[in-house]
Amino acid sequence: MGLIELIKDKFKKPEGRVEGVDKVTGKGKYAAEYEVKNMAYAVLVGSTVPTGSIQSILVDKAKEVEGVLDIITHLNKPIVPGLSTEEKIKEAKLGLPVFHTDKVYFKGQPIAMVIAETLEDATFAASLIETEYQKGSFSVDFDSAKESVPLKPEGKERGSQDSWRNSQFIIDQQYNIKADVHNPMEMHATIAHWTGNDTLRLYDKNQGVNNVQKTFAKLWALPEKNIEVFSEFVGGGFGSGLRIWPHVLASIMASKQVNRPVKLMLTRPQMFAGTGYRPASWQRIRLGSDVSGNLLGILHQAKNGTSVYENFNDGITRVSRLIYKLPNLKAEAAIVPLNLSTPTWMRGPGDCTGVFALESAVDELSYQLKMDPVKLRLKNISLEKHPDSGLPWSTHFLDEGIRKGAKMIGWHSRKAIPKSSVDGDWYIGYGMAVGMWNAGRQEAKAAIIMHKDGSITVQTAMTDIGTGTGTGMQNIAHEITGISKNKINIELGNSTLPPAPSQGGSTGLSSVSGAVHDASNQLKLKLADYASSVNQNFKNAALENIILSDEGISLKDKSVIFVAYKEEAEKDKLLSQIYDVKD
Repeated sequence: MGLIELIKDKFKKPEGRVEGVDKVTGKGKYAAEYEVKNMAYAVLVGSTVPTGSIQSILVDKAKEVEGVLDIITHLNKPIVPGLSTEEKIKEAKLGLPVFHTDKVYFKGQPIAMVIAETLEDATFAASLIETEYQKGSFSVDFDSAKESVPLKPEGKERGSQDSWRNSQFIIDQQYNIKADVHNPMEMHATIAHWTGNDTLRLYDKNQGVNNVQKTFAKLWALPEKNIEVFSEFVGGGFGSGLRIWPHVLASIMASKQVNRPVKLMLTRPQMFAGTGYRPASWQRIRLGSDVSGNLLGILHQAKNGTSVYENFNDGITRVSRLIYKLPNLKAEAAIVPLNLSTPTWMRGPGDCTGVFALESAVDELSYQLKMDPVKLRLKNISLEKHPDSGLPWSTHFLDEGIRKGAKMIGWHSRKAIPKSSVDGDWYIGYGMAVGMWNAGRQEAKAAIIMHKDGSITVQTAMTDIGTGTGTGMQNIAHEITGISKNKINIELGNSTLPPAPSQGGSTGLSSVSGAVHDASNQLKLKLADYASSVNQNFKNAALENIILSDEGISLKDKSVIFVAYKEEAEKDKLLSQIYDVKD
């Protein structure tokens, strides 16, 4: 059975998302929607120039606005223990810690923050702040700046470029992609609340609560348990929530300064400079084949933009090493410093950009060869092993996917000549491309709580950025335990729950699924152990022989035996002892 058949067999009909009702009814709270008593509001002021240094920053008019509590700049910032020296700033790897320099590196860089009783007061006061700069020369145009940055080898060269230099068929093209911003539905926001001198609670939009917890525990020299991070509902991330951005640290500073909870939400325009983006890029692909369509070699060169204060390599050439059996491969790359904020990972980082150029070149080569683009790809895909490492693939359905897709859209009956099909004012064409992504996994933990009514709660710190992590967890717990889905509750996005990695690189559910699977099995074994006090047939029962239902536990080969959860709970032999099943 192929992958598509497996999926169809598993999910015969659509089902609702576990968080769906809460999201559409407003019951679910996003980071900026929590209500905290005595909360103040903060607004960031961004630089109006792309480079230079701050000569003066006038805040007197802003301070006179009714409701203003304080204004923070680089001149009066609260001391952050983990950023107290230049060496510590480098170790923190925050890129550009907010309010820790008078230098300006990009337009929109936060240079001041107004804290006030209301958002309106803070916004108005922020508009009154005046700044004088010593301006400098700057570079913001990737296309012109890239010309002066030399390429360097990236990764190990495979084979020799000379061996295919005179191939019968060669494509040599350049591909340019503009910068691309995430801007998900939910704008980035943080509510910071110092609940004590050394205890901090954050309601923050992010893709990894444990990462945020660990980072600020180190910055403020606190035990991790003293910092609680909540990100229970996330309105899209696409990678923008993987890094910790200046506004998060700024909100914590603000709360410390005024000794009150403080909410800081970026505006939509501020997100263009404040939460990363996919960088602008240039690529050159030189690709050769013989007359039969066997790919002989590739030269993949790439450049992407970065900031002048931090290096960001998007890893664009990596994808050329993954898909095709290329005996000869050379990759070169460079990063181009610009007076812009630092880029970050965005949905399929690197590979998404690289595969556009690679697949465009393969497609152009197919026309040069007069060969079906599908046939050319099927002929060259490395189905058995990773072309670089030589290790066998754990799974590989790319060829099946191509054949299925071609059949579903009527590929082989299409008019292959461009512009040969017209529908009114529109030309109708067919195209195809392939892509690959790794199936990464990281260490994750999960816990299961069983309640007296037979329902369970599955817990993990993993976030759900809209990809359906919670629904996946519910399905796994249901499949292993047999308990109805409507009796399986999900709790996630909370640093007080069992730790889990950040949700990025398509590793979220693949990481936490194993923990949920094992915790579900542990629940079955513990229930059987407790049920053995009522009936000895449960003692040392095999895992696959244990059946859980909404009301109780039984055995497959002894179906008449049934012990109700309620019966055990009333004897206090069940819930008090297996309240927390973890793996």
